Amino acid sequence: MILVALGTQDKQFERLLIKIDELIDKKIINDEVVVQAGMTKYTSKNMRIFDFTSHDEFDKLLNDADLLITHGGVGTIIQALKKNKKVIAVPRLVKYKEHQSDHQIEIIKRFSDEGYIIGLNEVDELEEAYKKVTDFKPKKFKHNNNKMIKLITDYIKEGSRVLFISSTGGHLEELLELRSLFDKYKYHLITERTESNLKLKDKYKVSYLIYGTKVRPIIYIFKVLLNGFISLYQYIKLRPKYIVTTGTHTAIPMAIIGRIFGSKIIYIETFANSKTKTLTGNFLYKLHIYNLFIVQWEDMLKLYPNATYGGWIFKG
Repeated sequence: MILVALGTQDKQFERLLIKIDELIDKKIINDEVVVQAGMTKYTSKNMRIFDFTSHDEFDKLLNDADLLITHGGVGTIIQALKKNKKVIAVPRLVKYKEHQSDHQIEIIKRFSDEGYIIGLNEVDELEEAYKKVTDFKPKKFKHNNNKMIKLITDYIKEGSRVLFISSTGGHLEELLELRSLFDKYKYHLITERTESNLKLKDKYKVSYLIYGTKVRPIIYIFKVLLNGFISLYQYIKLRPKYIVTTGTHTAIPMAIIGRIFGSKIIYIETFANSKTKTLTGNFLYKLHIYNLFIVQWEDMLKLYPNATYGGWIFKG
């Protein structure tokens, strides 16, 4: 079975599904294809398509898959590598209005150059890549986040009230890589409410913000404002001494509120950007809305000179 994962991005990635459909019609792909399409609306007689599912259900699908074809979503790629799955990754591109930046090109190239995945630049390369996948032997994913964990535990006193917050998708996947810290602190987790996140409450102390998508800008602005009020309510209720965040837009109101009321802010720039700033990172850094600013790539210290290099947040 081939699993296709398009994540929770608020923009479509129809190009990839059109190409896969084409390869099925040409009898290049003969296996069953299951698609987690996210916000991409696409109908196919060849593929089983659904929008979202829970983390646990997606994990089961990934266990059953022989191959993952995905966009450049770091969380999804890492999840597959931890299971020793073969991965073909295709970047969402700005020129097709599939993303706000071309950072997926950066991250796919990094993984591909290291031998972890087969990385492409365009969907037109998929047929050739698929023909090579049988003989592809992915490099085994071995990494730890000891440096990152030590940075945080050295900074935060054990037993403190700590709020962990991020948006959904890859940013949440990164934040959950820090879950070994939860037992050390009086923690609470905040993320956006989506179908895939609802079962988090079965495992963690979690509250939800409203999921925001930029597909409808006016509604999105309203949701951002409403999330600001929800963040203020949650802050007053939880009174965290520390706030740990991996971004993105959901983190800004809470970071500002925390700064005003004296909480210590630990911001971790996403693994997905290895050579370019994120909008959230740049905003918090420029206005100095942080106490500890951590980057996961040494190259990023050129962009954020006052940051601290923490190594990868992922372990495997």
